[in-house]
Amino acid sequence: YFGWRVDLTAPSLEVTVSLNDEGLHVSLALLRRLDSIECRTRGGLDPHVAWAMVRSLGELPPGGLVCDPMCGKASLLLEALDAHPLCVAAGFDLADAQLEAAIANHTAVPPRIAARLSLMRGDASQLPFAAGGCAAILCD
Repeated sequence: YFGWRVDLTAPSLEVTVSLNDEGLHVSLALLRRLDSIECRTRGGLDPHVAWAMVRSLGELPPGGLVCDPMCGKASLLLEALDAHPLCVAAGFDLADAQLEAAIANHTAVPPRIAARLSLMRGDASQLPFAAGGCAAILCD
């Protein structure tokens, strides 16, 4: 006992511990988001990683198009739209199961985000945009 108190309602530090036959893995979250849409969506990229990737984009122009050519469950695009309220986004995936999950996540977020996202079945090697047509391309 070190005099530490655990507060599960408002933690100041996130520690994840995984133990298996190969060893022990301990990680600390270095970035922490103040707001969260993660509780509304299911699966996909870890919400904190998606948040950090979106923040790496910097500023985007109003009306700018954010594209994820292999969107999976659309985690990155939903984070991008939450962070950039004047942008629109397009997500593509060839896997029907991934698109179904993306559509479920799309319907779970607030209308201010959902209205600006288009999801389509498509091949990442054949996107329907001219060169320079996207303000940002995100993919994990």
